[in-house]
Amino acid sequence: QLDLGNSLFYQRPVLPVVADALGNTLWMVIPALILGFLFGVSLGTVHGMAGGRMLGRILDLISALALSLPSILLGLGALLFAANTHWFPLGGMDSAVRVVGGFWISSLDRLHHLILPVVCLAIPIFAHVERIQHSATRSSQREFFVRVARSRGLSRRRIFFHYILRPSLNPVVSISGPMFGGVLSGSLVLEVIFAWPGLGQITYDALF
Repeated sequence: QLDLGNSLFYQRPVLPVVADALGNTLWMVIPALILGFLFGVSLGTVHGMAGGRMLGRILDLISALALSLPSILLGLGALLFAANTHWFPLGGMDSAVRVVGGFWISSLDRLHHLILPVVCLAIPIFAHVERIQHSATRSSQREFFVRVARSRGLSRRRIFFHYILRPSLNPVVSISGPMFGGVLSGSLVLEVIFAWPGLGQITYDALF
């Protein structure tokens, strides 16, 4: 019946508490997924096409660094950056200006608060997608149908988009569902660091 009772901590019904937190988490998760997949597919494809050239070695280094950075280190580094430059807010979803501002001021304020947590959440997504796309692109180039397409004299553009890029996207598409669930659960650390009132924050409150 979806009657989860009342929260002793929040003094409210549990279902609205979880629903509000899920909505706040989606504000951060959806842009991070879009950025992570967009940059991961783009750079993974370039990486796969570059092979062992200098560009490929540079992208190897970038993806290795992105994979090895833990979320807590990214979040703390972003907070230090915000504290030293004063370019971004140190946490929360909104400023006091949202109360007195109109729709556009409120939207810009929310976007300002989103930048750092979204970037920190998008970096691990980018790293995983880039690795998968890189391997898939390399595999697609070795397929028999690519050699046949080249022997038919098709243009490099057509071969790339139709015979290399499209097949290489299948592994990335297949991980999008699990990745979405993993990001929802993995945003806990960043939500606590940035005081973002989402699922991670209420999970943290529940644990304590």
